[in-house]
Amino acid sequence: MNPEIIKLEHLTAEVRSAELLPDGSIGSAKLAAGAIGSPHLQQESVNGGHLADGVVEERHLNPEIIKLEHLSAEVRSADLLPDGSIGGKKLAQGSVGSFQLAPGSVYGGHLAVEAVDGRHIQSGSITLKHLAKETLTSDLLPDGSVSSAKLAAGTVGSQHLQQESVYGEHLADGVVEERHLLPEIIKLEHLAPEVRSAELLSDGSVSSAKLAAGAVGSQHLQQESVYGEHLADGVLEERHLLPETIKLEHLAPEVRSAELLPDGSITGAKLASGSVGAEQLAESAVGTDGLQDEAVDATKIASFAVQSRHLEEESVQGYHIAPGAVSGDHLARGAVGAEHLSFSPVQSAGNREVLQQFGMTAFMFNGDAESVEVTVSFDESFGHTDYVLVAMTNQPFFHASLKTRAGGEAVILVNRLRETQHFYGVLSWIALGSPPAKPPENRVFD
Repeated sequence: MNPEIIKLEHLTAEVRSAELLPDGSIGSAKLAAGAIGSPHLQQESVNGGHLADGVVEERHLNPEIIKLEHLSAEVRSADLLPDGSIGGKKLAQGSVGSFQLAPGSVYGGHLAVEAVDGRHIQSGSITLKHLAKETLTSDLLPDGSVSSAKLAAGTVGSQHLQQESVYGEHLADGVVEERHLLPEIIKLEHLAPEVRSAELLSDGSVSSAKLAAGAVGSQHLQQESVYGEHLADGVLEERHLLPETIKLEHLAPEVRSAELLPDGSITGAKLASGSVGAEQLAESAVGTDGLQDEAVDATKIASFAVQSRHLEEESVQGYHIAPGAVSGDHLARGAVGAEHLSFSPVQSAGNREVLQQFGMTAFMFNGDAESVEVTVSFDESFGHTDYVLVAMTNQPFFHASLKTRAGGEAVILVNRLRETQHFYGVLSWIALGSPPAKPPENRVFD
């Protein structure tokens, strides 16, 4: 008997039962589309490997089952939250820093025209979908280049065969057609043990009505055979989710908010460069620890913002004071001592103002004259004539005495004490008195 000649109509009614097939003999190809329903599935028989990509929808998820550990590393990024949703309390202290471009952030729009050349394309990366329609012609392949290895199974049909092109060597041994067998002549006892297998049934011939309740377990499901429509609403719980299986595209827009992340969970490494602006900073959020040394320059300080309480002790140096800025009002009583003056002061009783002048004047006697008058002119006139004038000569034979005095000059009389051959000398003098009175201020309005 030739293989695969027994069809379903050849089997009697008593043969068509669950005993016809051994346990585990029905493969996925034998199940009709939609044959397995929720009654046929055992409890906890659907594992992560049974779910196809993208089949879990929002209606399959119970509320609040997605925890932080279910989110994959790529979900925990700035794209998880809408712009402006992160408040100041979400940022950890010291989290604002500088960072680089995230992986996968360069798209086609970022590439300049003709920027991609041969060295950028990996070998074998150009597939049929990358070719323009005008290139998909028979001219794409040279004559005789399509061998049997290039043909997919079942691609050659009768319309492709020329007349009388199929010979005996093209047919497999023992080819028998269905018309050679009478209906229902095959009984169960006619079937050998090796015949009683999943191969006895055609693909898709087992419907849901043929399956007992709870007969389909996780071992019967192929990988990625369970899709979203196979899951009842709300059946997915937290225990069904593997860690880091939730990606950004699985989250609904209303989930992407600041409440998704615990307070203080966003560190500096999570923030893109330049993502924190003035609008993201709360009032008084930037303290002294947030400012780099010397970050505040003159342009950042408002006019009159620096007050005396902001200055450290002894921080104002001489070069900080503008010329003429220090007046008498700024000097404390007794602050200016003799060491601060550029001239030698004269102290007087009662702290009266004193003008001091001095000088030297040469003189000469005429012949045998016993005296000579020497006029001393002052650089600055005294306020009155009650000043004190002291004079002396450089020779012990002469004597000096005051003859007359005025505000701007005085006359000293030099006498010879005895006969001497010296007839000239130098007179040294010093005068102290009140300075001239200051003129009254010219004030138009008093």
